[in-house]
Amino acid sequence: MNSNNDFDDSLDDWSGDVVICGITFSASQILKACDPIAYRSLFADYENNKQYEQDEDEDEQDEDEGEMK
Repeated sequence: MNSNNDFDDSLDDWSGDVVICGITFSASQILKACDPIAYRSLFADYENNKQYEQDEDEDEQDEDEGEMK
């Protein structure tokens, strides 16, 4: 799964569906269509957070390996 799909799934899980006149839309669909700048900004934040968490995990792993030596 690519990052956009991961982000869309996270956004949809967090925000839920929106029903307008009986038609259901996902939050990611609405945000992309109505405010693509906000969508891209939130996506960039999401990617930065993922990278930060990955870097922290690698740092912890390096520390654990250093303690074992």
